[in-house]
Amino acid sequence: MSNKIISIEGVDGTGKTTLAKALAKINCGHYYHTPPKSMKSLIRSHVNSNEREQLHCFQLANVVASEEMDMLLASRDVYIDRYFHTTQAYYGARLGIDIPLPKGVLVPDISLYLFAEWSVIEERLGSRHERASHENVDFLKRVALRYNKIFDKDIRVIRVDTSFRSAEELIRGIVMRGPSKA
Repeated sequence: MSNKIISIEGVDGTGKTTLAKALAKINCGHYYHTPPKSMKSLIRSHVNSNEREQLHCFQLANVVASEEMDMLLASRDVYIDRYFHTTQAYYGARLGIDIPLPKGVLVPDISLYLFAEWSVIEERLGSRHERASHENVDFLKRVALRYNKIFDKDIRVIRVDTSFRSAEELIRGIVMRGPSKA
């Protein structure tokens, strides 16, 4: 049995980080957050660049993430907190174009697409100490439309409504389905 990549995707405020960390811990897997640490300074240096330059930085970060995950897969499953689908959805919404799948990157075996009611997302984002400029509901609704288009016919995607369930309830539900079904 080979190890798997499980990506956790969704707009800000749906619980991706909480769920990815918990699933990795429960299943003795690797937790991996993108963008990779090695790419953060490059990305920060392009914060004020045009959006196409920012997109290219994140696409490069996805390639680096793929290489790093390839090494991690030798020992156990990898639970990745955002991956190239996030780049496709966020920059697709920003630029109004379809962002192609990067060539040569590892594709997740399973993607958990987290979503929640917009009032719940707004409440969660409002409770954060700092809120990023892109964390506004109008923009996130456009991002969600992009995710839905990306995942529309992908049988490797499991949609998970995180609206009114605790992290513990979500984890129990996912773990009970088994690793092959996420």
